[in-house]
Amino acid sequence: IGGFGFISMNKMLAHHDNTFKDFLYVMDLSYNIFIVLVFVFSFINYVYKGNKKALILFIACLCIVVSEFLWVFSLFTSYKTLFNIVIMIFKLTGFYCVYNYLMFKSGKLYLNEMSI
Repeated sequence: IGGFGFISMNKMLAHHDNTFKDFLYVMDLSYNIFIVLVFVFSFINYVYKGNKKALILFIACLCIVVSEFLWVFSLFTSYKTLFNIVIMIFKLTGFYCVYNYLMFKSGKLYLNEMSI
C-alpha cells in the first residue's frame, strides 16, 4: 500500500515545475517514507513476535497510516468536514494505542478487557 501511494504521489507531483527543489516537498516525502517504514517494521515486528504488545503497536501504526492516506484523499474531495472527523478518529485511536503500547511494560494496560 505504501509503495503504491508513494509512487502515485510522485507521479502527481512530478507534473509541477521545480517541485523536486522545493524544501516542503522534500520534507513531505521524508515524512511519508518514515511513516511507511514505521508501518512496515511494526508489521514485521507483529509477525515475528505475535504477542499482544506487538499487535497494539501494529494497530497504532495502521490507524496513523490510514489517517495520513485519508488526509491526502481529503485534499481532492469536497467532503472535508466528514474526512476531518474520520481522520481525527483514526489519529486518536492510533495515539491511544501508542499510549497503551508504552504503558504495557508498567502493567497499566487499559485494553485488558478486550480479547485480542
